[in-house]
Amino acid sequence: MNTLMTRIIDRTTIRNAVLKLSSLSSSSAASSAKKKIEIQIPTRIERGPTDILKALDSTIQRDTNSAEYKYIDDPYLIPTSLSKKRTFSLAKESGKKAAMWVLEEHADLLKSNLSEPLVKAFLPPEKFMNKNEVTEDTIYELINQGQFSQAYKVYTMLENDVSKQTKQAILELLCFYNSKLDQIPEKFLEERSYQVEDGKRHSKWKSSPEVEKLFAELSQDKATVSAAYNAVICGTAKYMKFDVAYNYYDKCLVDNIPLSVTSFNYIMQLVPLLKDSTDTRKILIQSILNTMMKRNVMPNLQTLNAALYSISVIQSQEAAKQLAKELLAEFKLIGIKPSLGSYYYLLQIFYRPSGPGSSILLEILAELEKKEELEIRDVADINFFVHAMEVALQHMHDLDAGHRLHKLLVTKNNYRLIGGRLKESVYYRNYLLLILSSMSFDEFMGIYNRLVPHIYIPEPGVMREILEMLEINGKDIAMEFLPKFLSQIIQFDMLDRHMIMKVAFKLMCSHKIIPENYPNLQQQYANFAWTLWTHIEEVSTYRLQRQLWPADIFGYMAVLLLRNNEFEKMLKVLNFLAESRDGVIGTIQSKLLEEIFECCIVRGHVIGALDAVKYAENFGILDVNSMVETIKKSLPMSQSQEKQLINIVGAGK
Repeated sequence: MNTLMTRIIDRTTIRNAVLKLSSLSSSSAASSAKKKIEIQIPTRIERGPTDILKALDSTIQRDTNSAEYKYIDDPYLIPTSLSKKRTFSLAKESGKKAAMWVLEEHADLLKSNLSEPLVKAFLPPEKFMNKNEVTEDTIYELINQGQFSQAYKVYTMLENDVSKQTKQAILELLCFYNSKLDQIPEKFLEERSYQVEDGKRHSKWKSSPEVEKLFAELSQDKATVSAAYNAVICGTAKYMKFDVAYNYYDKCLVDNIPLSVTSFNYIMQLVPLLKDSTDTRKILIQSILNTMMKRNVMPNLQTLNAALYSISVIQSQEAAKQLAKELLAEFKLIGIKPSLGSYYYLLQIFYRPSGPGSSILLEILAELEKKEELEIRDVADINFFVHAMEVALQHMHDLDAGHRLHKLLVTKNNYRLIGGRLKESVYYRNYLLLILSSMSFDEFMGIYNRLVPHIYIPEPGVMREILEMLEINGKDIAMEFLPKFLSQIIQFDMLDRHMIMKVAFKLMCSHKIIPENYPNLQQQYANFAWTLWTHIEEVSTYRLQRQLWPADIFGYMAVLLLRNNEFEKMLKVLNFLAESRDGVIGTIQSKLLEEIFECCIVRGHVIGALDAVKYAENFGILDVNSMVETIKKSLPMSQSQEKQLINIVGAGK
């Protein structure tokens, strides 16, 4: 009975639950039907062909344990020094130039398409043999394709059958590239990255008959006179013909010829060359800005940077600071924000070797950290990071500022603002020296291992600073890290650097007693010493001019070999010291010679002891009489060896 009642209750419960669920679903369906479902289609975003690759690239960071992508993935071919990196890159550019020459001169040898799909830039340049094959439109097509020399050839073929507009385009082309249309630097980026500067301030204006002819013609026409003067002013100013540029500028002001903002900017950059004193430079800067205002020429960012550049070379720092502040305030009112190049010039103005300190770098960093990503807005922008790190090291000695600056550099795509390879090397040199002088050596090594050798290879000066800091940090730290630096000295081709060798050998010789937890350390020291010896021997066979080494290095070398029981090798070094009076600079330390002599006595090696006596006699170190007495008492000598000793010290001793 109880079982039957239980079943009836269960069925009733289930039925009530089903009815409740059905009522809920019907009510929700009714309410949803009342609401209108709206589908919002997002606005279409234009995507480029490489946007997916860029998105994927943003998800990963650079692998500091692998070489840069451009080097062949082979350990034996990866360059291991700055000079080898430069050689690799320039060799690659040389091959590129050779390929371009083959493409231009022997296009008939290339039967198949050079790319799939076809890329027009990879095709051989078209060769036009007569005037009937070209038109004025051909000139513009070639200019748009970057084939400037071909465009000029077509122009010469057409002679005077072109419009004034086309002649103006050719004039601007010749002025911009200084009439060197076959040597376009933009094509060889690696070559430019290893130049100290981009070459503009070292290139001189090249007088060209064609430029003079075009300018004479176009400057007489009211329709083209302004454009002609602007082109020549920009060209002569860019290539440092500052007197000619300023004369043309002055003539435009007198004759009321309209000038572009670019012309004013170039003239602004010439202020340091046109005027000498602080007052005259300041007056000229203000005069140019006032002239722009009167002529309703709106200044731009390049105007600001050109003015700041001219201010940065004003001798009076206080006057330069005041003028820079006024200039920034004025440009802020017209909505022109400074770029990284502007900040670079401000650092030059506010931080000078003999000037007072400033916190403007911290203010600049605070402003830049508000932005998600930095952008290149001026050619001077690539100078900011390298100079800011120099300021953080030399003027502020502020580790936090250095870390903030580096974090900003490696954020998103900001690394493209590092500049060329030389700027990158200077940046990391200053960054590592700042860390080395401000952090513990263990912390320094953590950052050092992430950067070296694939991102940065230390210069000899940096390596020397590291070894000297290693010496200061005590023997335990030195024994732990010195073998790594010894191997890198060999790897980075620094064996010929005398100062590095002197510091390294002095540090190794100071570790006379090696703890048990470094069982192979003495062997590593001896191997390094013998590596240097074999290197010196090898180099001397092909160098025309003999290289003189400090004698101390050979003394350290002999002692290290001696401590590792490599006696025969030590004797070779000692014999070189004894026989080559003019082959080294200076003398070895007396304590080193004493250690060598005592070891020869203990081992009963007469020849080694005689060489030690000969060296002591030649250079007047140690007590030779005492050394002779020790040899006579401790070592049995043959007649020839006794005669050799007499020849060294004389019969009276």
